[in-house]
Amino acid sequence: MTGGRPTWAEVLDAMERRLEKAQRIAAGEPDVYLDHFALPDGLGPLPAALARRAEALLEATTQAEKLIETDMAAVADRLRITAGATRPTALVRADDRPAPRYFDRSV
Repeated sequence: MTGGRPTWAEVLDAMERRLEKAQRIAAGEPDVYLDHFALPDGLGPLPAALARRAEALLEATTQAEKLIETDMAAVADRLRITAGATRPTALVRADDRPAPRYFDRSV
């Protein structure tokens, strides 16, 4: 962005770069860092000439969010299944074990 106040075109550029990084992360690409993004203050209204670009970016962002949410839900399901399959049995102290009811004297 420029040294002064950013323009809407520069903000949309930054948002598109961030969306591309988010899509790379969702695709499993390692070593991609998604930095914090905040809409700068004092931008003013979106120029009409950039409205279509902003709408397309909003649609692409919404689609990416839905894909990421679906992936997150699938991971959560797999974690629940895995946690249930690998849950350790409770540890019982020797003093807390029930006394045997039958004793085989033939051994």
